[in-house]
Amino acid sequence: MTAMELMSLPFDVLQPILELSCTDGGFTGCSLSCTSRTLRDLSRVARFWSIQLTFATTTLQLEHFLACLSAERSRAVTDDSPAPRVRHLYLSTNTLSDLAPADSYAKVLPDDYELLKFHDEVRTLMDLVARDLHTLTLAGGPRLRPLCLPRWLGTTEFPALRELTLLGPLWSIVDFAPLPLEDASPEELEELNAVPYPSLPNLRRLEVFASVKSAMNLDRWSSRAPRLTHLRITNAETVWLDTDMLGRIVGTGEDLTGCPRLGGTLFPHLQAFLVQPFSRLPRCGPNHILESRGISASVQTAHRESAHAWALLPPAPPYLKETEIDRRKARLRGWYERLEGEPGRWETEDEWFARD
Repeated sequence: MTAMELMSLPFDVLQPILELSCTDGGFTGCSLSCTSRTLRDLSRVARFWSIQLTFATTTLQLEHFLACLSAERSRAVTDDSPAPRVRHLYLSTNTLSDLAPADSYAKVLPDDYELLKFHDEVRTLMDLVARDLHTLTLAGGPRLRPLCLPRWLGTTEFPALRELTLLGPLWSIVDFAPLPLEDASPEELEELNAVPYPSLPNLRRLEVFASVKSAMNLDRWSSRAPRLTHLRITNAETVWLDTDMLGRIVGTGEDLTGCPRLGGTLFPHLQAFLVQPFSRLPRCGPNHILESRGISASVQTAHRESAHAWALLPPAPPYLKETEIDRRKARLRGWYERLEGEPGRWETEDEWFARD
């Protein structure tokens, strides 16, 4: 099909074609807008269908994107045409400091003004896109990243959200489902429980980074996402995988017909449960063989004795054995695969379910 034939299609036929084309984080959307005036006008609605904001080259990436999106929405109001929407968003903390030497740490830290400005921009972004999002990935990074995501992001309403991925470490402690402090007083517990966390009625897939304790309150997730079908806990520690917690996640019994049923009291609609253990650097001595692989004996026992099969993934490479660039590429690759309809980070292998 030639470009002229493509542009001659009815708009209601052309629009889903353009939406399916704009699933690479914004590159295709920008390319379409530069092809011709006609194609730019036709692709306005789908131009921002998927957006990645990684700050890999400039801290002004979000500021530039907001200016562009706001201009396009103003144009839509003037022309009485459909406003452009963002369906898939990948948002990370700032990455400019990744390649900076340790002795320049003080030089890359922003002052309070820069951090507040960044948080204001994130708030503006959420005001514009939160209600339309189908997938959201929030990615953290090393402690050297100066611009962290605001913790109030977790209290944002996402009525259409279907997939949420929280990749740590999020040093900004984004509060999606915070755990109470071990020594929390009754007053502090009451204050924590009083925080209004909106329901996520359409959320089906959730991945959380276990060391981010601001997102590991599974009781809170149970109430926020009552129809969750897929749960992945990445960088899981033994403390989260005791017998009681596993029983509440995957279930311990059968359904009304006597058939095994995955899904416990926390997530009754659960269809898949994936766990990627915490990665530790190898240590010397025979007593550290399991620990050096990142899989503790208790996690292996819990996996073997669980009432239902679930996927125990190999541990990810330790942070000190994987460069930030490699880690970022792997995360983005998984995000792209999900946009294209592939399993992405939800892909499993049969051996991960084996309990021998």
